[in-house]
Amino acid sequence: MIQTKPHNFRDIFSWDKDGQQVQGIVIPIIQRDYAQGRTSEEVSRIRERFLTSLFKALVDDEKQTLDFVYGNIEYVKLRDKKMNVLTPLDGQQRLTTLFLLHYYIAKNEAMPAVEYEFLKNFSYETRAGSRDFCEKLVDFNPDFSKPTISEQITDEAWFLLEWESDPTVQSMLVMLDSIHKKFRNTSNLWPKITDDAITFYFLPINEMGLTDELYIKMNSRGKPLTQFEHWKAEFELALKEVDESLSKRISQKIDMEWTDLLWPYRDSNTGDGQADSVIDDEFLHYVHFVADIICFKNGEGEIEKDFDIIDSLFSAKCVNARENAEYLERLFDVWAEVQPRDERGRRLRLTDFFNRFLSIGHAENRVPAGKETDIFADCCRNSGLRQADRRRFALPRFLLLYAFVLYLQNKDRIDENEFRRRLRSLNNLIENSEDALRNRLMAGLVRQTEDIIVNGNIIEIKEGQDHFNNIQALEEIEKRHWTDENPDHAEALYRLEDHPLLNGSVAVIGLENIVALVDRFYNLFPLDEDGNLRCNLDAIGRAMLAIGDYGQVNTFRYQLASPDMPRVWREMFGPVGDRSKDRAKTKDVLVELLSRSDHFNIDVLNSISNEFLSNSTNLSWRYYLVKYPTMRQSHFGKYYWHGDKKNHRYNLILMTTEYSLSGRNYDVFLKTIYELNNGDNNAHLRLGEYSYSMYNNEERDKLFVINDDKEVYLSMENDCYKVFDKAGNELIEKIEIPQNDEGFDTTDRVNIGCEIIKRLLS
Repeated sequence: MIQTKPHNFRDIFSWDKDGQQVQGIVIPIIQRDYAQGRTSEEVSRIRERFLTSLFKALVDDEKQTLDFVYGNIEYVKLRDKKMNVLTPLDGQQRLTTLFLLHYYIAKNEAMPAVEYEFLKNFSYETRAGSRDFCEKLVDFNPDFSKPTISEQITDEAWFLLEWESDPTVQSMLVMLDSIHKKFRNTSNLWPKITDDAITFYFLPINEMGLTDELYIKMNSRGKPLTQFEHWKAEFELALKEVDESLSKRISQKIDMEWTDLLWPYRDSNTGDGQADSVIDDEFLHYVHFVADIICFKNGEGEIEKDFDIIDSLFSAKCVNARENAEYLERLFDVWAEVQPRDERGRRLRLTDFFNRFLSIGHAENRVPAGKETDIFADCCRNSGLRQADRRRFALPRFLLLYAFVLYLQNKDRIDENEFRRRLRSLNNLIENSEDALRNRLMAGLVRQTEDIIVNGNIIEIKEGQDHFNNIQALEEIEKRHWTDENPDHAEALYRLEDHPLLNGSVAVIGLENIVALVDRFYNLFPLDEDGNLRCNLDAIGRAMLAIGDYGQVNTFRYQLASPDMPRVWREMFGPVGDRSKDRAKTKDVLVELLSRSDHFNIDVLNSISNEFLSNSTNLSWRYYLVKYPTMRQSHFGKYYWHGDKKNHRYNLILMTTEYSLSGRNYDVFLKTIYELNNGDNNAHLRLGEYSYSMYNNEERDKLFVINDDKEVYLSMENDCYKVFDKAGNELIEKIEIPQNDEGFDTTDRVNIGCEIIKRLLS
């Protein structure tokens, strides 16, 4: 057993070690530069924490022991003479800070030079500049009435230009300013700092049976502490002030049980499939998850920075620090019971546990969970991180993992099958409440999640915004009653819910149609092995339009299906915003289409559309969209009527943007005429664009025709075409479009327009 006693910084310089009078401290050349004065956010926090502990030791009489300093005592040359010096291999940073603090207090309290003469025997071998700076510093007397020490030093004639690039010197200057800020209004600290207010232990490594080389290898000198190691130290210190026994218990769990829990996930952040040797990142990511729950419950936003979590939730300044720490402990401990072990007793990932409840795509008695079922792994990999200002561990995944935490906390009173049912309802609500999934609204969503999982309550909330979609909530209540009355058909409902175009919302089919139409829906919208659609969406949308007007009003836009974007169909089928009131129209047409066949292919769909075209006598706007593919070339399925739809039924604008009329938008008829006349390759035709500014000026789209005589343009109104001379903007010709008394075309206006263009070009 190695015997040692605590030292203060000054007595090292007069310490008698085995008959050897130690007279100095020299930082050896193998050490890295002094780092506690670096200006990074992480180091700034460490510096402030360390200075606070030193301040408490000196001002508040809370004595501090700074653990062990390891090194050797060597007989070397220092200040032009040989002497016994302590050369630390571990403890350089603490010793350098103590050197600067002793210097500051001695000068601030105007101590006689003989009192601090020993400071001249503190030196650096790492750089000659660092050594020379230490010597010059001891002789310098700052003006303590000024705000900084560093500016005074750098203004001195003896301050060398080369020191501006010496990292140790620069760190010392930063530390001196921090000490000045912390200690400038103190006094009578010299007797304390030279007594036992701040002490440390020194152990020579030769007494430990270690060589310098072996010790250096063991301690990986020069390798900085990880973010987690800094966080853990500050967390334990902060929690110790709140509850010392709780701090000790949690500290032990971090090192043992929780490390075992997270060890299987240690490759979460390597990105190359190779297992990492630590679980630091995984631990902090899960801490962010717990912190988010606490903050959301309190109606507060997420805490983005690791160390701010300590200050806000676990320090003495937080009135609920103990409760928060105990909650953190519980949310780590809940996984112990369900985490499996291998034959050697080592903990494994929780994948099998989650696979009992979640699936990728539809699976009987499980809930779809995107591309990854192990949401704990997702959390450990992404929680607390942002990409393009978005959470990498998205709020839907957050709520889903929180549901499992609630279940594990209440397993004694929630039957597993009942949990599956509640989890499905929650997932349906999450999938259909995109507008509500915002940080500022999470307080209500967290409360609702608790009520659904713990109590089985799904309710409609009529006030505020911080709740799941009420339309979907009512649907979930109806489905609960329906499955109670039709337990044999519950699986058919779940299968329909799990189709990616529905994602839990089946109102567009109707509970009354579930059993009859679930197979037909999957036949109309088939999926490949990866759960992707493998159907012709344009042909389906065309057939639906042939059956009826299934469109939905979306503010000033009119929403139809997209020929190539499944997301648009998903939104049309779901309870999205102000369009949900028109979902009944969509339902009527969709159900009618599904009733037409039990096996859909392109021929079946085209026959429905062609039959409509053949039987049409009143050529409505639907007739034209079904007939001409150009009119369906809106990726977002968005259209706009120039004027009201009833009286200006043919003044239809195709939007190539999702929301705004200020993009590239076209009159669907002139656009079709242009393309039918080979406009892309015809230099005599040019199509104008319909823009928002034109809309304000009540102008219309134009099709320009350039011939040998002059340039003219064609415009279209609800019941006629007009030809104008471009130069004088004079009306040359008006061509009536044959219509019946109800205002419907009786002759195809596209054909009429094409004939006009051919005549103008000839």
